[in-house]
Amino acid sequence: MSTSSIWVALASALLLATPGCASGGSSSPASSTTSSSPATPAASVCTPGMDQTCNDNPEISSLHGTCRPDGTCECKGDFEKNEATGRCK
Repeated sequence: MSTSSIWVALASALLLATPGCASGGSSSPASSTTSSSPATPAASVCTPGMDQTCNDNPEISSLHGTCRPDGTCECKGDFEKNEATGRCK
């Protein structure tokens, strides 16, 4: 496999992993005109599969929560969700 083929494969994988790009749509979040629930974050607050992204303080090495597939954090034990960031503190 040539170097250019590798770059094309990586670019294709990145394109498919980026929401909205593979279908040619916008990556902007959809707007909602009516909502009876509390405000939800416009974007993911964490990266699924990378639970450390749920830590409110990135300098802490312990895991304070689990990143759900929808990009929201589920805090563990005595840790609570920071309402401003959606991450665990």
